[in-house]
Amino acid sequence: MAEKDFISWHLLTYFFLPFCLCQDKYMEPPQTGPQNPDCSTCCHGDFGVRLYQGPPGPPGSPGMPGNHGNNGNNGATGQEGAKGEKGDKGDMGPRGERGHHGPKGEKGYPGIPPELQVAFMASMATHFSNQNSGIIFSSVETNVGNFFDVMTGRFGAPVNGVYFFTFNMMKHEDVEEVYVYLMHNGNTIFGLY
Repeated sequence: MAEKDFISWHLLTYFFLPFCLCQDKYMEPPQTGPQNPDCSTCCHGDFGVRLYQGPPGPPGSPGMPGNHGNNGNNGATGQEGAKGEKGDKGDMGPRGERGHHGPKGEKGYPGIPPELQVAFMASMATHFSNQNSGIIFSSVETNVGNFFDVMTGRFGAPVNGVYFFTFNMMKHEDVEEVYVYLMHNGNTIFGLY
């Protein structure tokens, strides 16, 4: 008897299963997109077959905010970076206050009295053809102290000391060689060729 009931029950299951699986043929076509067939009326219980997953439900309400976490530990100090490029020069600042007077300096050497101050400058704008003789300059621009003799072209030093002289010349293209010497008491100091 139990075996007969078991076979009847299985036959009944095979009879309803195709009906449930084929029910989607008789359903109305979907209107807004793909939808799964509704098998909730026949395919349920221990012997039902799961074929399609239903559409997702509406989102739930947001949960309570969580607690604020603790701050993390301080990280290790980083390495020193490379030196940057030199910046532009800044504007000049305001002028500072005047500093204190320094100590008085040592007393200097006595100056040259006006009667011993000497300076002269002479020039010649014409040709010179005298040989082995002093140059007589045609123009004397400066003669402080009158120690330069305009008539002889000689300078007489009033006191012993160091004197500074400079001169230059230009040679005419027709003249082959020209020598000019600076003499001191008949001795040549230097020459210009």
